[in-house]
Amino acid sequence: MESTSSLPLSLGQVAVSFDGGGKSLPGHFHFISPGQINVQIPWEFQGQSSVKMKVTLYGYLWGDVYTVPLATYSPGIFAVTDGANNLPISASNPVKRGGSIVIYANGLGAVGSPQTSGEPASPTQLVGTSAAPTVTIGGSTGGIIFSGLAPGFVSLYQVNVSIPTDAPTGTQTLKLSIGGQDTTVSLVVQ
Repeated sequence: MESTSSLPLSLGQVAVSFDGGGKSLPGHFHFISPGQINVQIPWEFQGQSSVKMKVTLYGYLWGDVYTVPLATYSPGIFAVTDGANNLPISASNPVKRGGSIVIYANGLGAVGSPQTSGEPASPTQLVGTSAAPTVTIGGSTGGIIFSGLAPGFVSLYQVNVSIPTDAPTGTQTLKLSIGGQDTTVSLVVQ
């Protein structure tokens, strides 16, 4: 994976802002298309239960103002790669018992040092999550090697996990849990 640069505050004459807790801050864009906007909610809203979101087009309010519920933890997995080559885990590239994987995710909550919204995490200093996740593979508990922001990426978390030597083989459920919230994906174990 290549690292990301700073995220812009607008794309294609579209801007998004968030209001809550006495603050009004811009969102930072990951992606935009005619039917979808992917935007980072600023770090400064951590701990709040919701924010109001406004979308503007050419400087004019476009659509309704939306209330966006916020949660401390809301894990979601984007990809799982092998720890050796960073290649996606698949039937042709299964994870090996005793090996390691890297889980790329979002929604893992606060981190150990303040971050600047829209800016990538330090490529040289690891920034860990404040809470420790757990990972199970087919019911066997994996060892957490690292849990934190992916160096050089904006708002992308990574969890490095060692695969237990007694993990069941074949297609297994990988469950990532943090702060009482879970997410699952399938994983091929050899």
